Amino acid sequence: MPGTGTPEPGGLTPREAFPIVRRLCAESNVVGFELVELAPMLDPTYVSALNANRLIRECMTGIAMRKKGLTDRHYLSPLTEDDGRK
Repeated sequence: MPGTGTPEPGGLTPREAFPIVRRLCAESNVVGFELVELAPMLDPTYVSALNANRLIRECMTGIAMRKKGLTDRHYLSPLTEDDGRK
């Protein structure tokens, strides 16, 4: 992410990080999640802040899935799988 105080090349892309965080939070007993080194003022596109927000939401979704007993990492809501139309 460009909006960080210490950028590191060759890290995970958001596309790779989102499902990893969701699965980690769904399959383990996560009790806390902290996001550090975010500096939105260093990113004129605001993408860093949006990705950080999404990472936190992926974690909360994983925790909710674990609490509901939804362990399948490819879970889709029944409403999005089939709407009854042919």
